[in-house]
Amino acid sequence: MCDRRINGRPIEADVKFIAACNPYRKHTDKMISKLESAGLGFFVKATDTQQKLGKIPLRQLVYRVLDLPPSMKPLVYDFGQLNNATEKDYTRQIVKDRCHVIPEVTGQTAVIESVANVLAWSQKYMRGRNDECSFVSLRDVERAMIVFKENRYLLFLTENYAALQVIKHFLHEEIGIKLDKSLEALSSRGNSEHRMEPFVLFGSSFPKDREYTQVCRNINLIKICMETGRTVILLNLKNLYESLYNLLNQYYIILAGGQRYVDLGLQTHRVKCRVHNDF
Repeated sequence: MCDRRINGRPIEADVKFIAACNPYRKHTDKMISKLESAGLGFFVKATDTQQKLGKIPLRQLVYRVLDLPPSMKPLVYDFGQLNNATEKDYTRQIVKDRCHVIPEVTGQTAVIESVANVLAWSQKYMRGRNDECSFVSLRDVERAMIVFKENRYLLFLTENYAALQVIKHFLHEEIGIKLDKSLEALSSRGNSEHRMEPFVLFGSSFPKDREYTQVCRNINLIKICMETGRTVILLNLKNLYESLYNLLNQYYIILAGGQRYVDLGLQTHRVKCRVHNDF
């Protein structure tokens, strides 16, 4: 690359080399102390290890890198780090490219924009962490889109139900867009289902909230939302997941007229429920 030769033969002038190298980024002193106290292969003192980049032990770096050859160092350009706005543009483009091959969201600009905004917010949130989780890059956006393409669920890691406000915010945006585009059609049919607020159902670990009677009440509330097309957000309700197994996996039964039904389980009983097209 440096002398533009391969096995002594010159490389064509129109061939250009571009290589990206991981930065020399050192862990904070607090993180180094945490890693060394964990005992994960740190039985050799940092001062005694032979694996160093200059005077810095490689294990104290965020990325395990090797020193560049002296002949290559004059060619290195410090790209720096993307700011939030630029990274968001890259994220939006990645999401757009990946969604292009997903039939369910192809051409749905609002969905693509929402996913891009959520991922950009997630990247910013993770960088604000004070542990190893703060090391994120656009590769994580790529990985998230693989999950988005192959699965139906997106995992939010937040504290104190912070994800609830994020989800409600984007649901409001989606609902607002639908109303703007189809307000006249909805009013002519007298249909106001799209205007309904998302229904948030909270659970708890209190004994009475886990009784069979309360489970039936919660299932009935979800059933009403299914029939009316109202969005449901479940929080801390793992005890309902077994009853909602077919629903969460979208195992619908299509009957005459295209109407969807799904089985809800209540212990040994199965109840077939209608599912609104907008649910």
